[in-house]
Amino acid sequence: GFQHKTRLRKSYEIGGGKTCKGTEEDERTCTNGKCPLNCELGDWGAWSSCSGTCGAGKQTRQRAKMKEAGFGGLECILDNLTEVKGCFAGRCAVDCVWNLWTSWDPCSKSCGGGYTRRSRPELVPAADGGRVCEGSATEETVCNAMPCPRACLWDNWSDWTNCAASCGGAERTRTRAVSSLEKFGGAKCDGEPQEKEACNTEDCPVDCQWSVWTDWSMCSATCNGGQTGRSRYQVRPAANEGVACIGSASEQKACNTLGCPQDCEWGPWSSWSPCSVTCGGGSIKRFRDISVYKRYNGADCVGLFEQAADCNNNRCPNDCIWADWSPWPPCPVTCNGGSMLSKRARLQESDAGGVPCGGSSTREETCNTEPCPYDCLLLDWSDWRVCSTSCGQGTRSRTRVKQEARLGGKPCDEPLDEIKECTNDENALLCPHTTSTTTLQRTLYIPEPGENPLGLGGSASSNGAWRSVASANSASGVAPCVTGNKLPKAAPTAVHQPLALHKPCSKDELKAALDSYGSYASGNLSVVIDHLMKVKQAAALKARKVENENHNVAEVNGSLRLYVEEADDFVSSTQAQKAVHKALCLLTSVEPQNLKVEISLEGTFTQPAWQKKLKGNVKVAYAIQVHENDNIGDPSTLESRFKSPSMNRDEVTLAIEKELGDAGLSKFTVQATSLSVTFLH
Repeated sequence: GFQHKTRLRKSYEIGGGKTCKGTEEDERTCTNGKCPLNCELGDWGAWSSCSGTCGAGKQTRQRAKMKEAGFGGLECILDNLTEVKGCFAGRCAVDCVWNLWTSWDPCSKSCGGGYTRRSRPELVPAADGGRVCEGSATEETVCNAMPCPRACLWDNWSDWTNCAASCGGAERTRTRAVSSLEKFGGAKCDGEPQEKEACNTEDCPVDCQWSVWTDWSMCSATCNGGQTGRSRYQVRPAANEGVACIGSASEQKACNTLGCPQDCEWGPWSSWSPCSVTCGGGSIKRFRDISVYKRYNGADCVGLFEQAADCNNNRCPNDCIWADWSPWPPCPVTCNGGSMLSKRARLQESDAGGVPCGGSSTREETCNTEPCPYDCLLLDWSDWRVCSTSCGQGTRSRTRVKQEARLGGKPCDEPLDEIKECTNDENALLCPHTTSTTTLQRTLYIPEPGENPLGLGGSASSNGAWRSVASANSASGVAPCVTGNKLPKAAPTAVHQPLALHKPCSKDELKAALDSYGSYASGNLSVVIDHLMKVKQAAALKARKVENENHNVAEVNGSLRLYVEEADDFVSSTQAQKAVHKALCLLTSVEPQNLKVEISLEGTFTQPAWQKKLKGNVKVAYAIQVHENDNIGDPSTLESRFKSPSMNRDEVTLAIEKELGDAGLSKFTVQATSLSVTFLH
């Protein structure tokens, strides 16, 4: 605890004397020794068996002392270690038993013959076939049969005789006679037949008598009215209800009534009024009135009727205020899941120890999470292929790839092939006159949703279906050259109907055939499109994850109170505020950007010095924002840091003094007085 003492100034300095040194108040810590420990008893044991075989009995149970008393604590009561209660062991045959006779009752008469009685109740009534009690329950006998004694009796006293004197003391008498003598050993008459007493013993009354008046005294003032007086005394005071003296023992009258010059005089100052505001700078006032107005050309009063002084110059605390949440924006996507972000701004930042804003400035909600439907998609036509014949009439074709509809998308039934006629100059060497038709069976791969048959970023295995699409390749009598059954890598083998005629392929024909096969393999572009859409979705999810990493999950608000001898300079120093900020960051292991501090004066200038030292005169309000995936951890971890032994007042003081010293501010003497913390999840 604390012990506190004060002292008052015995005298103030006058005429340039030295002022008192030291403070008016002082305090020190104290202790009253160890706290008393009371004795503690354990739990009761089980009840013992009933002591009787039948009828009434008793049971007992016991308990022990668990802890002895110490340091002046309460001792255990030993009688509380055993407890007894009645029990019934079954009904027994019971004979009636008389109780003892009671004492004889007082005799109905003290003499001359009277009666007395005694009784006995049944101690045990007969029960369950037992014998009943024999004899009477009461007895009666004669008592005090001797004659009664008769005492001597006096007659009443006669009236007192008249007193012989009315005052100054006299004597009077009265008498009485015996009316009946004593008999049978009765008491004799006590006292005398005559009695005397003093009467009218009071002194006779004496009347009061005054002396003659003295002369009138000198006037108390030479002007403006004075007083003069005279007196007399009682030569003989009244006594014994005599007549008291009439009039006063002194007499005064006015003298020298002409006025004197009177200077104006001020009355005392009133107490200071309460401060006009609690913070932000106000004023206090005190007043005085004229106690004596000037008269007869006296001097005027010098000075003002009121005085004013500044008070409560500390900044007013302003709590942080959130604005309303912004409306939810439209969902950026219609399917596959998007996110909507709502924000709110701070209408007012906390200041001068006000409460910081709790919570986050943003909130997020998912929307349109159902999968998107994929409509059937037709890609662009390929270039027209070379004519099916090198001379004469032939055909040329082009193809396009279709991406099948999925998840309820719109289908498309447009053809995937287009054929038109083409004509070349006849060449006897290259154009034999034979006709045949070649039909090319194309196979298009339709991948399942989420499948990656091209191995883009994953396995090349697939569960999709190959779809055959027939197309007339040529009406020429000579079939296009066939270079083999192998297709480009990652495409399935195309199945051809037998050709009517084979011939060696020219360079251009070989290129056209390879281009034709490659175009069928390009049907797997749907997989590429699926892959690109998956990449897009993964990028959106990653963007949301990055954004969520900066979301606040909790805030820690609190205040640290310091006692600083140079409080005004300390609060106005930017370097001092930075030093306190750095010290708190080091103590809590928090990054500087996640901790904010505000320093303000605490208390008023009228607060006693000992209260400022005890409670502090500087308030440091701080706010710590806890984010996802930062280095702070969850709020419970941060709470354990605040409750750790390293966060005591001395450690906080040392940390702040070190940072002040590093900043070249060793002139400030700082002492931490209290540290509070509040978690806002």
